[in-house]
Amino acid sequence: MPELFFTWPAQDGMRALAADPGRELLLARVNEVLDLIEQQPGSAEARRLRFWDPPSWGIPVGYREDSYVVTWMSGMDFAEWADPTDVAELIVEIGDLSAWIVVLYVGLRPE
Repeated sequence: MPELFFTWPAQDGMRALAADPGRELLLARVNEVLDLIEQQPGSAEARRLRFWDPPSWGIPVGYREDSYVVTWMSGMDFAEWADPTDVAELIVEIGDLSAWIVVLYVGLRPE
């Protein structure tokens, strides 16, 4: 099973959710979505939204008035899309990118 790597924007989104006691249910739902991505990245449920720039997948997450999205791509797709310097640094940090899923963003869904 692949592991999740969180980009800075995704980390910031998770921190903001965790710091807000009024969003505990939304945080729980986001964590369920992350589990799904990690366990079944090829499933239709994990690929509900398709984005082209960057080429990635997304899952909408909503609770009350909040409409969040989690966007992600495989480590190999990240290697093809990202700046080569960033990819080299990431390989040094985590190793084989094929064993990872890169979570790009966790936050409010753009309209």
